[in-house]
Amino acid sequence: MPTDAYPQLNAPIQIVNHGIPLSEVEAAFALSEAYFGLPYESKAAGSIKNKYGIMPFGHECPARETDNPKADLKESLLASFRADVSDIWPSEAECPGLREGLERFKLANSRVNTRMLECFEDGLGLARGTLAAMHAPALADCLNVTRIMYYPALTEKTSRARCSAHTDFCSLTCLFQRPGQPGEWRRFVQLVPQCVGV
Repeated sequence: MPTDAYPQLNAPIQIVNHGIPLSEVEAAFALSEAYFGLPYESKAAGSIKNKYGIMPFGHECPARETDNPKADLKESLLASFRADVSDIWPSEAECPGLREGLERFKLANSRVNTRMLECFEDGLGLARGTLAAMHAPALADCLNVTRIMYYPALTEKTSRARCSAHTDFCSLTCLFQRPGQPGEWRRFVQLVPQCVGV
C-alpha cells in the first residue's frame, strides 16, 4: 500500500475488525475483575521482577518511585512473554483460569500488534518484517506485555491522578475498554464499541 494511503493522525487510532472475538475480550475483563477482587496477599504471592507482576495501589508514579505521596491511585498486573518473569501469578486455586486466559489474550494481542507494525513498515518504507522481528515474543528481552488495570472507587475527593501523564515504554499501546467502566479513557477520545484504541 502506498505511503499516502495512510491518514496523517495526531490522535489515537481506533481499530475495528481486529480479529479478537468480543467473547475473548469479555473473558479477559472477567478474569481481571476476579484477580483484583483477591486479597492483596494472594495477588502478591506471584513474584515482582523488574516491574512485572502486581503493582500495588498507590505504588506507581511517572518517576517510577515507590511510596510516593503522589503515586497513581490504581493497581495493575503486568505480564510479559519473557521467561524470567513467568512466576507472577497467584495460585490456580485462588484465581482459576487467570494465567491461561491472559496468556491466550496476550497472544491474540501480539497478533494485532504485528499487523499494526506491518502498517508502520509500509508507511515508513521498510521491508516487511523489519519492525515485527524487533517485537517477536521469542526475543529474550521482548517488551510485548499485557497489562490489566484497576481503579478502585475513592471515598473522598483528591487531586491525585488515577493515571498520571506518561509515555509508555513500548512502540505502541492497544487499549481495550468497555463503555461506562471505572477509569474509562474518554476525555480525549470517544471509543467506538468493540474497537481497540491504539
